[in-house]
Amino acid sequence: MKNLITIVFLALSFNSFSQEVEIKSAELDKMVWDKINERLVSIGKKPIVEFEQGEMKSFSTRVCETLIPANAEFRHSPNDSISKYSGGECIYTNTTTSTHENTYIQYVENNNLEAIAKDIVDAWVSSESHRIAISKDWYDSTTVSTIIRYNKKTGYFKLAAAWHEEDDLWENAFKN
Repeated sequence: MKNLITIVFLALSFNSFSQEVEIKSAELDKMVWDKINERLVSIGKKPIVEFEQGEMKSFSTRVCETLIPANAEFRHSPNDSISKYSGGECIYTNTTTSTHENTYIQYVENNNLEAIAKDIVDAWVSSESHRIAISKDWYDSTTVSTIIRYNKKTGYFKLAAAWHEEDDLWENAFKN
């Protein structure tokens, strides 16, 4: 009986180490948003006033959910589905696998979300179209969503991040 309990325990332990972990972190989302604001101020622009938590945040999270599966196709939202949020959309994904230590998994396990937030913003700033998008002067409200999925045993790590801004022109079109 003791051997059976040991085998069941080992099987349960093995399964817990081989499972993927998914993290949605409001703290990481806010860190990315704050880093965008730090960048705006550093280049002489005004910071964005509001970190939107409502409908735009929900949309942004749904965008990340489509990008996080291992076999997800990387693509921006089609214009017809983001008309209200077409003022700006920046998407970022990062997938790394390692047979040794995976730095990103270490960041997560050591709660070093700051390093992940920096990598996201650095990637956006290194892309001319994203750098222009997040540097506009007229944004008052934007949002950021992130999802992390990883498997420590296999060294698999995937991050999906989305930044969105509401289009004032679309919003004003429905005000009469």
